[in-house]
Amino acid sequence: MLERNAYLSYKQSTQQLIQWLVRVSNAIIKARVGKSDLSVNTTGQIKPRELVILARLVARHTKKIPDVVLSLLKHVIDARTAFNKSFEARSALSSDSRVKLGNQTHAHFIGLLQDTFIALRGEEYFANAFSSLDLAIGLSNDEVDKTVEEPSQIISTKQARKRTKSGAGRKPRTRSSTLPSPDQQLDSMFEDNIPLEAFRFVHEDAERRTDYFMAIFSFFHEWVNLRKQMQLNWSRVAFGKDNAAVIGGTSNHALSIIRRAADTIAQDFPGEDGFDNMLFTLDYIFKISHGAGSSRSSPVIMTGQNIPFLDAKEALSMHTFYDLVDFISDYQQNRNGKPTKDMAKKLQLDLWNPHADLTAMSDSSRLLWRRKYTINHLYELVNAWRSAPAAASPIGDRQNSDRTVPVNLFGDHRGLFGLAPFAEVIAEFAMQKPNQAFRSKITPALVFQLQMMVDSFTACRGWIEDPFKGHLFHDASIHGNSQPYESLRDVETFLRGFPQDDVCFISTIQDLYLRLEGENEAAGKLVYPEALISLLRKLQWDVIRDLGVSHLASGENGTPSRFTRTTRNGLWEYSPYLAGMALAKCLEVIFEVSMKVFDIMPEPLQIAHIYHKLIQTKTLKDVISMHTNMQNLFRVYFFGGSLVPANSFETTYIERVAARSMHPSTRNLLKNLEAYDTSLESNRLFRLKSQWALFRDVDYNQENISDEDISMYSHWGGLVIARCSVNGRVPTSRPVLRDRCKLFGVKQELVVEVAKHHRAIADACTSTKLKAFMGAGDLGSTANSTTRGPVGFASLSRDNHIGHACCGDNADLLYLSKAEYNQDIWGRFPYSGVNYFFFATKLLDLSTAFKEEIESNHKPFWQKVLMGKNLGVRDLKDAFTRMILATDDKKCLNLIAKVFQTQAQHFEVFLYWRRLQMMPDTKEGTLNYEAV
Repeated sequence: MLERNAYLSYKQSTQQLIQWLVRVSNAIIKARVGKSDLSVNTTGQIKPRELVILARLVARHTKKIPDVVLSLLKHVIDARTAFNKSFEARSALSSDSRVKLGNQTHAHFIGLLQDTFIALRGEEYFANAFSSLDLAIGLSNDEVDKTVEEPSQIISTKQARKRTKSGAGRKPRTRSSTLPSPDQQLDSMFEDNIPLEAFRFVHEDAERRTDYFMAIFSFFHEWVNLRKQMQLNWSRVAFGKDNAAVIGGTSNHALSIIRRAADTIAQDFPGEDGFDNMLFTLDYIFKISHGAGSSRSSPVIMTGQNIPFLDAKEALSMHTFYDLVDFISDYQQNRNGKPTKDMAKKLQLDLWNPHADLTAMSDSSRLLWRRKYTINHLYELVNAWRSAPAAASPIGDRQNSDRTVPVNLFGDHRGLFGLAPFAEVIAEFAMQKPNQAFRSKITPALVFQLQMMVDSFTACRGWIEDPFKGHLFHDASIHGNSQPYESLRDVETFLRGFPQDDVCFISTIQDLYLRLEGENEAAGKLVYPEALISLLRKLQWDVIRDLGVSHLASGENGTPSRFTRTTRNGLWEYSPYLAGMALAKCLEVIFEVSMKVFDIMPEPLQIAHIYHKLIQTKTLKDVISMHTNMQNLFRVYFFGGSLVPANSFETTYIERVAARSMHPSTRNLLKNLEAYDTSLESNRLFRLKSQWALFRDVDYNQENISDEDISMYSHWGGLVIARCSVNGRVPTSRPVLRDRCKLFGVKQELVVEVAKHHRAIADACTSTKLKAFMGAGDLGSTANSTTRGPVGFASLSRDNHIGHACCGDNADLLYLSKAEYNQDIWGRFPYSGVNYFFFATKLLDLSTAFKEEIESNHKPFWQKVLMGKNLGVRDLKDAFTRMILATDDKKCLNLIAKVFQTQAQHFEVFLYWRRLQMMPDTKEGTLNYEAV
């Protein structure tokens, strides 16, 4: 189980603790003007020795210290003590005077923290031996506020007493509107405008050095665990347990965790956040340790043995970092896309064999094989980025048709969907002049992403290099998959479908836009906007041209592939990571375009309402999978809420049509097609974000998802609702979330059940922080506020409420994000896994069949539809829908039901990946690796 970065957790607790002490002490000092030698703190920064002084001041003027404050302080003490003991054990044999001074300084600081704990009467509180975590459970803002005698309350009470004495015998005067209320007085006292990030200790050099050690050590501990988790994920992809797009999306979350941790170090220790500097620091720590950093000279058997050492080079990704440095230095020598003769000869890069038997190699030979792959792949990646062809118009598109849509729906990806930012940064380094310093500019996030890229290939080959257990191999036959993994397996299924059918992205999107063009030609006018048709053409062009195909394979730009000896498309075929990231990005963009299609075409709304009436009136005896499942996915968007009508079908439909017609984008679309906005925000009805876009917008940090965007059907949404609910009801402090629960029909009984379910998970989870989250009282973030604070700090933030902070460790976060992606492509709510272009084409077929059936077999009814004057095709469909929804004509309804039954298809036909053929395991499971 991965622990959340210990330093980040320690820092957050420290910031919140200092924030409380400074704000409360400031209020006391303001209330006791002239009676205290202390001055108001306006910076949020305090020296360690000032901590005890402030604690004693607060304790004298506060009846009871909030439980959560003592828990925070206990957590800070425990974190510092644990690190101090660990570091002292490592440095016991060191004769370095700086190490001894650092240990002494650290011990002194811990002593000050303990004195602060005593000053705040913490010993009394913890006398019953409960842990700080257990004490955090069950607290609420109201309970904490009642235990604190705020300085403002003292002031308002004293002022009231003075007014009573001086005004004895007089009539009570009404309060002047200019007099501040007690709450306003309190707010003014705490009105320091100091952000949470500013509250911190001001350390001396020795103390600051210890903090840096703590930050770096925690950072790489997290690094090792996240890397291992992602290696196992890619192994599951190789053996058919997971989809590459799912793990590509999950990789973004792992990278985001590393990036945020690195950003914190950069903020706290400016100039010391480069990966090179971090390695230097860790190397120093390992040198003063005994036994760590040893090289492994012989194979390691993991079963039943206690391995006493760590392969520091592997744990810290030194191999990958040095491979990156060597590549950049070599590329800079001539910048022509080819390795220098010295590099090529020394490593024999051209002779690298991707199909080599890794189990037959020695450890050193495997590491050399991996180094050759890394450098070759970096050359391939940078060359692909630099020599990417200019964007072109789709084949067969009308002249200038691409003026109505963005030139590229995926941004400047240059054939590298999802990996363009990484390739751009590497290319910038590679194109610098030789001998320029660049090592210090290489960020940890850059190295970690390269490490994930390399690990995806080796893991899919069945090899994992574990820093504790050595070279481990996976036996594919154990899991019933003896076929070698192909990186483009899931990409090919998406693009070209399964062998037994031709339902796939390539054919269905083309069928749709050709069908729309045919409808326009038959009507003699633009029933469907050219912007929509052009958008579909552009999407098809971008995906077919660049997904899974490297332009280096053709050699048209004079830059040959580094993998020509075995394949011209090695950039994709030897990179599961690129395939997964690209597929994830494509699903994100395709879903947005699909929602645009559903928003513009009238058929999805019309046929959904017709089908619903036939089901409600029992005209259709059996449900049709394709329509029922689609209504389950988009019920709110089809009907305006979770409650579907049992009668008045025409009225409900008219209201939805009116909502669409009154939207500003409708008028813009009709007035100026070239100004057509392709963003979801401009949609009139279908504004749903996919999980991929939702996570992208918050930089893959679930805790930053706002209440407005939380998906009610997601695991995260259920967890948040269960966490903040009281007896199955979302509190009034979360009005947006409360309204969305009502809109999507989240019932009280369901919330209670979900809460029980997640609490059961928390109880079974080894993560104590997840237990704390589900129990109540854990540290939370506010959805509508930029500040963060512990629950119960209502006196510090008037808008504070229980936030989203949930999964206490990063294993939980990664597993949760992976579960979200799995559900999004082949789970219960597979929003991104549906081929909406194929579905839209089937809706057009249905609409045409309705017309033909009624026109042929029920002419009187059809004549009523035609009674309106000058009806166009689209208006005719609207009139036809309204009459169907309003009529009680059984013959008409039976004819429509017959068409539905004739063209019925199973919902799974519309999924890119068939759920029954490749369903992910219900349990994560551990792949069986054996040491060699």
